[in-house]
Amino acid sequence: MRLKASMRAALGVLLCVGVASCSQDPGSSRPPGSLGAPAELRFIGAGGGVSVLVPERFAPTWIASYGLLLMCSDVPAEIVEVRPTWTVRPVGFRAWVRTETADRDRLETMPFISALGSAPDFDEEYGDLGKITGTLAPAEGSVISTPCSDPGDAYQDLILELEVDDRGADLGSVAVRFRAASSDDANVASVTLRSYQMTACGTRAPAQLCR
Repeated sequence: MRLKASMRAALGVLLCVGVASCSQDPGSSRPPGSLGAPAELRFIGAGGGVSVLVPERFAPTWIASYGLLLMCSDVPAEIVEVRPTWTVRPVGFRAWVRTETADRDRLETMPFISALGSAPDFDEEYGDLGKITGTLAPAEGSVISTPCSDPGDAYQDLILELEVDDRGADLGSVAVRFRAASSDDANVASVTLRSYQMTACGTRAPAQLCR
């Protein structure tokens, strides 16, 4: 599922972790001290949650991918860890950062909400999105450098990839730990997103999200 650029402002919810001067979301936390740089985790969506239905064919596992966890930082910030909290644990989990600098008005350059299959090609037999553009890198070690003050058409999206079996999976929250990329300061801040539920349907997944 994709979201057009014109819809983002209307549906945007800004979760902000303050490392220096930015106010914190109630679900975020930080250690004492300062990295000397503000950073924000932007999540864009209608609120509530998103579920991915079981594909017609899979053996013995399948992959659900979730996007629209847009991040920015006016001073580059390095992701140290992506730490999910599960209510139903998947078979496997990977986190990626997609960096896109092209025109967002093209379908393949837009951020997506959820999809069957794995980025960037979504070429599994059951994949339903098609190849996306931009560069994809493991989240841990990625540097978020898209400025919050003037991002332009560029964006950096945290993509969560869940490998599941017939039980499905359910993500209750996700914490992103990070530090200033160009600083010797070892302090690590974190923001936890609690307001959005991500579900891969299955026998153990919440039934109300999989009807």
